[in-house]
Amino acid sequence: MIKRGFSLVEVLVALVILSVGILGVTKLFTLAMSKTTEVRVNNRAVSLAFQTLERLKNLPFNHADLTEGTHTAPPETLGVTEYRKRWIIEDDVPMRGMKKIEVIVEWGENDSVYMYTYLTRY
Repeated sequence: MIKRGFSLVEVLVALVILSVGILGVTKLFTLAMSKTTEVRVNNRAVSLAFQTLERLKNLPFNHADLTEGTHTAPPETLGVTEYRKRWIIEDDVPMRGMKKIEVIVEWGENDSVYMYTYLTRY
């Protein structure tokens, strides 16, 4: 007698194998989504730091935002993330008549982006 079809055990084994594969793909998908969100938040921080640096570079050399010390800006919320911006001005660094501008953008508890440049009076 020839039997055709699959037994119940074969079907159950196939379902287990298929389920393990689907769970793996689901895990990979959620990991990819979280990394995409992380990259998006980081890119926004880099963009804010760059915009702040460019704004400061285009100010007159003796502008109040370019006086020596630490300056802060009001927090900005983009999406659901709050970004905190500050910049530090050092006069006569690396030489007389120059300023070092450091821009720091922070979000979350331990995440930050840091950029710096130098300005000259001339």
